[in-house]
Amino acid sequence: MGRKTKKGLDYFSLDTKFSDSIKLCGIELGSDGICILIELWQNIYANNGYYMDLTEDHKMLFIKDSMSGVKLDTFEKCLNVFFKRGVFDKEKYEQYQILTSDSIQERYIEACNMTKRTNVLIYREYLLINIE
Repeated sequence: MGRKTKKGLDYFSLDTKFSDSIKLCGIELGSDGICILIELWQNIYANNGYYMDLTEDHKMLFIKDSMSGVKLDTFEKCLNVFFKRGVFDKEKYEQYQILTSDSIQERYIEACNMTKRTNVLIYREYLLINIE
């Protein structure tokens, strides 16, 4: 029996300097917001690689497992700031209840190419970037 195809990544790159949009999120939300953002990135890259389901149930599970001990209202506030600053794509969230962004998708595709992964499952309706 063959091994199950891995969707997520074991690690992801994190820039040594945050973009202005991330810095502004930090100003608005404080260090808790940055902690939540990094935990969201960890979840995205580890599980599906380029998106994360975020239904109400997923929110509750994320909050329960969060190292930051965030409450639902704080999490919702953070999400709104992340959408406002373009960290995550609000349209994909409203349409499919997922978190993703063009930069997340670019990093994931780049990681798949570097590791020469084959048979990568990509949902076209979730894409924000052009891929071959």
